[in-house]
Amino acid sequence: MTVGQISGQNILADDFRSALHQVPAAVVILTTRLAGEDRAQTVTATAICAGSAEPPSLLISLREDASFCRELGESGVVAVNFVAQEHHEMVRSFVEAGAAEGFARSACWRRGTTGAPLLNKSVVSMDCTLIQSQRQGANIVYTAQVQTLHTADAEGLLYRGGLLRRLESGA
Repeated sequence: MTVGQISGQNILADDFRSALHQVPAAVVILTTRLAGEDRAQTVTATAICAGSAEPPSLLISLREDASFCRELGESGVVAVNFVAQEHHEMVRSFVEAGAAEGFARSACWRRGTTGAPLLNKSVVSMDCTLIQSQRQGANIVYTAQVQTLHTADAEGLLYRGGLLRRLESGA
């Protein structure tokens, strides 16, 4: 990444991504259910933010060429699971072996109201229906309305600089 200021037309996609990789973000596993099968993608929360509190909704930005985008478009539902530190190894299995393998190795899922898989003991799981999608550059930005909300007393897993990280206990 270039150190210093980059302005206007000189901002390259790689510089933008590198800059965002320096900002600690929550690790999230997005899930859906399509044609009777569970599907998942691991992302970081730099691609997810609150859309509105009334009604409760999220904005989810994914690369248009990701197969998960097609699956979301077909299913119309998504669960947003903010991962707890205890799920560190499961997240690694999703990244290293692929989402299907990650599901196969884990029995810590339950079915949400929409049918999408919710991760047990996640910091927060939001079961959502998709209400809108819009192309934004190389991404599709989804608006997802929260149907049910589940929380747990757990510390979140973070991502920064290409690494999974834990918060230190105490001050």
